[in-house]
Amino acid sequence: MGVFYPLYAFSKIVIIATDMTEALGSAIALDLIFPKLLLYAGVLTMVADVMIILMKY
Repeated sequence: MGVFYPLYAFSKIVIIATDMTEALGSAIALDLIFPKLLLYAGVLTMVADVMIILMKY
C-alpha cells in the first residue's frame, strides 16, 4: 500500500502534462492554419472543442 499513493499522484501529473501538450499542440496547429488567430484564442477554441465532444458522449 505504501507505493500506491506516490504512483497514483505521479500518474495524475503525467495525465495533466499530456493533456496540456496536446492542447498547446492543437493551438499551434490552428495558428499555422489560420495565421491571424492568436495562440490564446487557439487554446480556448481547443478547450471548447474538447468540452463539446465530452458533453456529446
